[in-house]
Amino acid sequence: MRKLKSIVNVSLVLIGILIVCVVSAEKSSDQSQWLINTLKDSFLVSESDVLRFDHNIGDVRIKTADTDRIQITAIAQYHNEDPHKPIIKLISKKAKGTINEHRLTVNFSHLEIADNEEWSKRRIDVGIIVPEGLKLRVETQNGLIQAKQIVAATELKSHNGDIEYQGSGNIKAYSERGSMFFKLYKSPASQQVNLSTLTGDIHIVLLEQAKVNVNLKTRGPITTDYSIKIDRKPGSPLKQGFLQTNKTGSNIKLESHSGGIRVQMINAVENK
Repeated sequence: MRKLKSIVNVSLVLIGILIVCVVSAEKSSDQSQWLINTLKDSFLVSESDVLRFDHNIGDVRIKTADTDRIQITAIAQYHNEDPHKPIIKLISKKAKGTINEHRLTVNFSHLEIADNEEWSKRRIDVGIIVPEGLKLRVETQNGLIQAKQIVAATELKSHNGDIEYQGSGNIKAYSERGSMFFKLYKSPASQQVNLSTLTGDIHIVLLEQAKVNVNLKTRGPITTDYSIKIDRKPGSPLKQGFLQTNKTGSNIKLESHSGGIRVQMINAVENK
């Protein structure tokens, strides 16, 4: 009962956030001509599996819960004369040994049909609840990626959207122009973190007692609450920095071509 109640509460929060996003996006259009449709589905998976989700028409929000299923809530916005209908589909295949790779699709059907220009404003914002330990690979075009309470190895990529993350698993993330905001509240013995952007800023938050080795590189500004060594060749805008709180611990690499990098320390109770 406790597990069910927790999942229901998380689902309601996701739905509320998604509805706000879709309604805000719709304000500029004639509401009488647009539909908002909620889709839901769930799929049984193993926590040792891999979930791959590529999404190009909206935001993605992911949250961990005490469950053995992938649970999807999608809020679709589309014109009432649009022939394309929103669908949820999961295709699974055997990857290595007993590990399955699941490819999730949340999209509109038959997009190869010629579009009315107004219909191209369609979007789907997606909320996903996943089991702890499920490996994640998520990519968006312009949408936000928000991942919370993640404890598995995760890869996140957005071409133009922002990325927000809170978790303790190994993490690799890239955004060309979007910013990154990461909270690493957990302090495992060894965590591999690799964050990079083209022009976006990177802001990472660490616990005061975190044991880390941080390497960073950027042509933009660097701010930190820690003592840091910065190397810079004369005449070059490129700055390379290194900070260390312990010889052993998590290895963190932060790199932006021209965005700012901030490493913040907080004194807080450790949580997921």
